[in-house]
Amino acid sequence: MMQCSIFRSTNSYSNTAILWVFISIACVGCDSVGTAVGARSDYNIRADITAAAASTSGFRMQMSEHLAIHGNEPEPALAQEWASSIAAPEIAEAFWQTDSGQLHLVLDESVGLADNATLLMSPERAGDMVRWHCSSTTIEQQHMPYSC
Repeated sequence: MMQCSIFRSTNSYSNTAILWVFISIACVGCDSVGTAVGARSDYNIRADITAAAASTSGFRMQMSEHLAIHGNEPEPALAQEWASSIAAPEIAEAFWQTDSGQLHLVLDESVGLADNATLLMSPERAGDMVRWHCSSTTIEQQHMPYSC
């Protein structure tokens, strides 16, 4: 019968080697936890930005209907009225910029991004349909909603 002698060794070299193996395993585990915490943070930021984008559904519906019925954007005051009704904890400010034809969502600092991080949402007419696209020059791609 064969016995494992690794734990019975009286050789101090073997005991030291075993200790280093256990320390190495612990270090790898700590590194894995650190990576998971960072990934969780990215996930939370993306979830908050996705929630902010989802809170614009009422605005996007009104704008899409107006574009489909009238064939053009509404008057700036009306578009701004619709934008000002957007409310979510992740949004510090929402406004419609007529010259660029984009909805600007300035995100709250609680999202975990730099000040004035802005998500831009733009309508694109395709026949009778209106599709919305989002972009940003202040938000990294890894934090953008999958729907973008």
